[in-house]
Amino acid sequence: MSKQAITYTVGYKKVGGLIWETLDKIVEDGIIPNTQTRFFLNEKGERFEAPLQGVVFKFSKERALVIAAVIKAEKEQEELGKAYEMQEKLKKANELS
Repeated sequence: MSKQAITYTVGYKKVGGLIWETLDKIVEDGIIPNTQTRFFLNEKGERFEAPLQGVVFKFSKERALVIAAVIKAEKEQEELGKAYEMQEKLKKANELS
């Protein structure tokens, strides 16, 4: 059984604007390095880009769940890396003795 990605909604409008536009079923977002542009990917693989300046973004509460899941996965990966390093050190120590 495959794990379903958490999706969230992003609202955006021009600063001072009255009308909010909405992007639904977003699975990932970020800032393009060395630019003033934010990107959004939806579950269909479609990519949307918007300038950071002059635009207000509003994220649904589900985005916090996505961030928490990413932090947890990164922490677990870090712990696995530390365990592997320790295992390699013990292996080398055993070979030397």
